[in-house]
Order: sequence, then C-alpha cells, then structure tokens
Amino acid sequence: MNESKLISIYTLANRFEADLLMDALHREGVPAMLRSFEETAYDGLFVPQRGWGQIMVPEEYISEAHEVMTLLIQDLQLEGFDEESSEKAPSVWDELAEADT
Repeated sequence: MNESKLISIYTLANRFEADLLMDALHREGVPAMLRSFEETAYDGLFVPQRGWGQIMVPEEYISEAHEVMTLLIQDLQLEGFDEESSEKAPSVWDELAEADT
C-alpha cells in the first residue's frame, strides 16, 4: 500500500463478513487493511461494543471500496444471508467453494 492515510470505512460484525468483503476488495484491486478488535486476553469482551473489526482503505479508494462492498452486501441480502439465521444461504457456500478452486 502507498503512503496515503488509511480511513476506516466499514465496521465488521464477524470474521466471515471480514473474509467476504476483504476478498471482494482485493479481487477488484482495491488496497485494503483489516483491523481486528479481537483481544485474546479479554476473549472478545469488547466486540459487541466496537464490532469485530474494521476495513480501512487509502483515502483515494473510498468511493471504489464503498461501491464494491455495497454490491456484495446487497447480493448477500438478496440471497437470504442473515448473520442471525442458523442456516446460511446455500448459494453463498457454493460461491465460496468455487472461489477456493
């Protein structure tokens, strides 16, 4: 990443969301950094207050990153993905399996 200032653009709910969004950004060529709030000493005590983590991007990539993430989040919502549901949308798992090959 270059020397520009990193800006927090999204607060993550969990590791799964972090992996999906970071993968999408990297595939689109958007430099991004993941800042996790996991603290092993406190066993995730502060995650409900601060979120699981944040995605940070250089200032000049903010609009591009928002566009990529908005499209992915909308797709997940249309597919029925809900972090509270006990069964994730099967197509999300299929897409992840295909991405690994």
